[in-house]
Amino acid sequence: MKQFALFAAFISTAFACRPIFDEDYYGGMRPMAACWLMTDILCETRLNEDVGYLILPEERVIVATNLHEWCINMIIEEKAREEDGRLTYGWLEEHGNLTLVGNTLVITNAEVEMYQRLMYKPCYGWPYEPPCNDKV
Repeated sequence: MKQFALFAAFISTAFACRPIFDEDYYGGMRPMAACWLMTDILCETRLNEDVGYLILPEERVIVATNLHEWCINMIIEEKAREEDGRLTYGWLEEHGNLTLVGNTLVITNAEVEMYQRLMYKPCYGWPYEPPCNDKV
């Protein structure tokens, strides 16, 4: 019975956890999370394990290092769309001012509290396994 409940939850999540498709978006869809973040199996946004983060709360600055080239291209496109009035993913409004320096993203006027909440690992599964909720 427990396995059925888990399977049903997974199926309902799989159908609920989808990007928004619209040909006016870059690539024809709006991703579930900004490209320097990730989405877990329960559609929760999390810090991407492949990206390094420096969070400076006092300065309201986030630094994301080691970005992939495709992510850098998406950020460049997002900024270009913002400038000429095309449909954007809303990353500037949601995260702050985005500045690329090589493969590093500097976010100023950042939503620091959101990133601080993302620093904790989710507690999924039974039984919960440590280091559940420990900082990443």
